[in-house]
Amino acid sequence: MDIDSLQFESVRLFKEKNKGKRIKNLVFSELYILNIPLDSLGEELREKDFIATLLGLHKVDDGMYVVPFPALRRMLGVTLKKSLALKIEGPRILPGVLTYVLYDGSILYEVSFRLIDYREGKSGLSLSLVIYYAESFLERRKEEKVKKRIETVHMTFTENLRKVLSPYLINLA
Repeated sequence: MDIDSLQFESVRLFKEKNKGKRIKNLVFSELYILNIPLDSLGEELREKDFIATLLGLHKVDDGMYVVPFPALRRMLGVTLKKSLALKIEGPRILPGVLTYVLYDGSILYEVSFRLIDYREGKSGLSLSLVIYYAESFLERRKEEKVKKRIETVHMTFTENLRKVLSPYLINLA
């Protein structure tokens, strides 16, 4: 899916802020085979709070969520200081695909869920995570810190998704 095909407000703001800059992306994807009827799964994925739970986000305000990064010590202040606040927009519904955009002001995360019907009460869920950032963003900040942040967000999303779906998981394809 191309960033230009999305109509979300944060995508427009992201493109305006980074006008004339080269935008890069990273793509991650996984397929889960689940013991859940497709209709039930589709209904759940339309709920923004369920998506937040699925991805391991914590609700702070209406439409605003936090990705808690792991802290070295078990201290609340350190955990909050190392967290990332995101705004979630969506879902944008295309046939068989629900897309959410998560935006932190400098990096845009596009999370898409593709639903697959395997019949007999089984379904497939394909997760696609596309991360957009301006090439100049890496130049202004330490590249290692940005890469670590992207990696941590990706790991948080996929680990939490596996945890939430584990009771229904038949196979991780």
